[in-house]
Amino acid sequence: MSAVLIGERGTTGGHQQREPVAGHSIPLRARRLIARARAGAKANRLGFALGLVFGVLLVLARVHEYETIHNMLMLRDPYVFLLMGSAVGTALPLIWLLQRRRWNTPFGGTLEPERPTLERRHIAGSVVFGTGWAITGACPGPVLAMTASGNLLGGVVVAGIFVGSLVRDWVAKRQGLEESATC
Repeated sequence: MSAVLIGERGTTGGHQQREPVAGHSIPLRARRLIARARAGAKANRLGFALGLVFGVLLVLARVHEYETIHNMLMLRDPYVFLLMGSAVGTALPLIWLLQRRRWNTPFGGTLEPERPTLERRHIAGSVVFGTGWAITGACPGPVLAMTASGNLLGGVVVAGIFVGSLVRDWVAKRQGLEESATC
């Protein structure tokens, strides 16, 4: 197979653009798709590694245990409130600084957190989330650690999260709202 050389302006006189690669010629478009796929795979590996570290930290902080969450919600132990407060206290100034410096994310865009106005649906969603959290003692992050540690309730909560996402999208479609991009 011979490679078609690209002219000065990137034209090949109607032929598909190809660049020679290790004795073979691969269409330029295919090379770009391969590069995007590799970048996506790299981002997935990074996301998996960070998620794994986050999960280990959740287990070390014991927030995957029902008793820890129950004691927090019964206001017997401020541990989880302090943990969440320290996360907010760390993230808030860092996000402010990164936004102020117009930092580019790893996916190429600038950091621009959304600031939606508070609506009735946000309050309703918070009530549903809080009720589920109080009943099960788990929210989406720790529930995966719960499941991985062998807790049967974790599997039930994971199923509930997916069913809740489907119900939310069904309600949104009926009300003409945009569907969520999560789950």
